[in-house]
Amino acid sequence: MLRLAFDSDLRTQVTGGSSADRVSTPTNRKSQGAVPVADFTANSGISPNVSLLRKEWTLFVYMAADNDLETYAPKDLAEIRKRYPQVAHFAHVVVLIDGAKAGKYPNGGKNKGWSSGTRLLLFEERKNSSGSIMRELSVDPNSSLGVLIARGKGELATEQGETLRAAVTYVMRNVPARRFFLDIWGHGRGWPGVVQDETSGKNKRMAPATLGSALSDLPCPLDAVGFDACFMGNLLIASALARAGVPLMVGSEEEQEKTGWRYDQVLEMVSQRRRNEVSAQDIATSIVDTYTGATQASIDLRRLPMLHSHLERMGAALLAAGGMKNKQVQLALESVQRYSDDGAILADLGSFCDALKDNFKSSSPVALAAARVKCWLKANVYQRKPRDDVWDSHGLSVFLPDYGDRGMGSAFKRLAEHLQEVSPHWVEFVTGGK
Repeated sequence: MLRLAFDSDLRTQVTGGSSADRVSTPTNRKSQGAVPVADFTANSGISPNVSLLRKEWTLFVYMAADNDLETYAPKDLAEIRKRYPQVAHFAHVVVLIDGAKAGKYPNGGKNKGWSSGTRLLLFEERKNSSGSIMRELSVDPNSSLGVLIARGKGELATEQGETLRAAVTYVMRNVPARRFFLDIWGHGRGWPGVVQDETSGKNKRMAPATLGSALSDLPCPLDAVGFDACFMGNLLIASALARAGVPLMVGSEEEQEKTGWRYDQVLEMVSQRRRNEVSAQDIATSIVDTYTGATQASIDLRRLPMLHSHLERMGAALLAAGGMKNKQVQLALESVQRYSDDGAILADLGSFCDALKDNFKSSSPVALAAARVKCWLKANVYQRKPRDDVWDSHGLSVFLPDYGDRGMGSAFKRLAEHLQEVSPHWVEFVTGGK
């Protein structure tokens, strides 16, 4: 059975939402006992309807660990547990975790006491001692999330948009808070999509358009979406989120270290930055500043339509200059910052703009358009200093082949319908126009 876990003071009644979308919590905490994060043992069948105290934030981790990353899930849960008391007075932390088949990964959660493929975990501050504990709460089988659990016989297809939507909706309706931060944890590839689930769809990912649809018209607005996943600091992902109304995103252009974000340091930094209230940018900045891998950036998506407009002008100017066949364009493509993308052909947008300015006259339409794009990046992207091997990174990657699309242009076009609507000349350029 799938279970939902929350951190909370279990005091006040939640109003709103259907009874099928409400989650129950234990009335007698002492009788339930603590849930050790090391072995993931937990109680089941909790049913008394005691609701949660409204807080300023809910931080929801959608942990898609039905793959080789399961090994790292216990570490991240331990990091959250370590620092949760520092944010417990203003934030709920909820983790839905879907693990791999029992025994598949020697150091995975199943070999540390997991009894099912999917669990929804609760972090709760200890009242009479330091530290925090984890609890499990049953999900109503009549809720949309419960229906999906039943359909999968205890497993969730985390790569499907309906699963993400059901999980986010359930948490929003049952964990009362003013603000909501969604962290999508797992494998990512940039514009080809995010989340890999080996049980339900080994070679499938959640495409950008599916991601955007899943996060549109939710019960509450999303304040930010972060990706503890590789290559997700990408234009197509940003466009999908912006279309869904998400104002802020966090992601890396490059392959992340498998250890991912440092959740203990993030929570500690957020707690130190607390003034009258914590902003979405405070959380995003804490993630960026504590990350120790290659690249990490937060991007203000409220102004993304302006970037689409700048890219459309730059694409039109590049096509007018001859597109990929232009020797100056080819020189720029040779020097652009690229990432080890496993075939997704990712390059840094800011690096490409700088290369274009270096190879075209400053008064040319191409150079002028590139300068506008670079100005947008400087104004709307916050990033930590990139690692030396990717030093020319500016926070946002794009699909950018060198001398043609290497067969990937048609795949990119299939996933870039919205981008074709707002920046058709740019899409034509990167897929081999002229």
